[in-house]
Amino acid sequence: MRKSVGIPIVLFFLGLVIFSLLSTKVLVTDAPQYVNAAKEFANLAVSPVRNFNAWLYPWLLGQVLQVVPSLVALKVVNVLWLVLDVLLLWLLVKRREVLWLFMFSPVVWVFSLWINPIIPVSFFLLLAYFSLVRFESSKSSYRWWWFVLSGVSLGLVSSLWWPGTYLAVFFILVFFWRSSFVAVIKYLACFGIGFAVRLVLDGVFFGFPFYSMIRALGSNVLFFLDKAEVLGAVPVPLWLVIFLVLVTISPFLFCLYRVDRQRYGRELVFLGLSSVLFLLNHDLRYFITIVPVVMVLLVSCVKRQDVVLHVALSLIILVPLAAPYFGVTDDYLLKQDVIQVVHDYPDRIFIVGTEGVSEEQAMDLSTVYWGSGIRFVTYKDWELSRDDEEMYREYVFVADPKINELRQLRFSLVYERGNNEDLDDLKDLLVIGDAPPPEGFVLVKKYALVRYYTLS
Repeated sequence: MRKSVGIPIVLFFLGLVIFSLLSTKVLVTDAPQYVNAAKEFANLAVSPVRNFNAWLYPWLLGQVLQVVPSLVALKVVNVLWLVLDVLLLWLLVKRREVLWLFMFSPVVWVFSLWINPIIPVSFFLLLAYFSLVRFESSKSSYRWWWFVLSGVSLGLVSSLWWPGTYLAVFFILVFFWRSSFVAVIKYLACFGIGFAVRLVLDGVFFGFPFYSMIRALGSNVLFFLDKAEVLGAVPVPLWLVIFLVLVTISPFLFCLYRVDRQRYGRELVFLGLSSVLFLLNHDLRYFITIVPVVMVLLVSCVKRQDVVLHVALSLIILVPLAAPYFGVTDDYLLKQDVIQVVHDYPDRIFIVGTEGVSEEQAMDLSTVYWGSGIRFVTYKDWELSRDDEEMYREYVFVADPKINELRQLRFSLVYERGNNEDLDDLKDLLVIGDAPPPEGFVLVKKYALVRYYTLS
């Protein structure tokens, strides 16, 4: 690699690390789930983890925590994937302009702070594309290794992140639309190698290879049927998401209309399908997964002066976007509160939460607290134990036939308590915010964000 390229990449890595370490915001969407699952794999968790649909990335992070048990280690590993994106972009395009476009994209910097599998997904999706391009352009007898690497990488996209399965479907449909049936089967076999990682992890840790798949499909079905339970979520208006996409990926994203459709037709269709999927979810963060591929196209149609303006405008745009992640944030105050609570009341098991708040408050506290000697349990688990109940939640779907059918179809999905631990004797309660405590609890001490109650 040329020295003139290596230095900016190293500076990019150092900049991301400093940017991430200085940030005081940790509790972004889904981060508590992944951080706590990583801590669980490293035997560091002080709160139970919740079943979700992507165990590979927290398992990988858990191996890191066994060596360096700190949030700093997770942040550094998280930004490494973006550096790998830059390296692949350089190998693919061999133009320094693509580095400036990606390294100064506001969305890259903002989401570098999110400990989430969408970051490594951006790398493995780019690797799948990069390897397929190499396979198609190579004349070497070893070109089939690129084919295999592409399929395996795409399989890892699905293993890392369940919505990555939909990206994989789009990828295969678009890039193998005119390929032979045999070629598609071979590619699916390679894809299966990467996808099998999900099955192996589920089999090892849960005794059932399709455990996380069922969880993911169940969540999708509940969302489709509008039965998913989400507390306090306010959907972002679609127009705002579209505006943020157009601005935060690159102020010159509109230049994609200049792209050579004959050369990059497949890429445009893939990006279009992926964008529709993300926009249907009203979520900007998903776009980080396809930003590297976007930059491959964008660098082919922007002018050199556009790249200079991209850098300048992106820096201006980044300031208001990144500002909420620094300074005395709620996460910073929450961390100070937990440290003080543990100092004031050491060696205890705390009930966390109350009626009408997210049960993830226990994981929030565990995410910002990296000590030991205490435990956090959810209010719901304490309530179930107190009432001697096992069922946490049940979803039921009953078919409503319009004819005189002999049998009625009924689907039921039941969530039960993960263990039978007796929590009846617990009396210490922590609630984040001013939500009223359950009946019988009285306020003992009020911290900046946390309220400590005890059972009278």
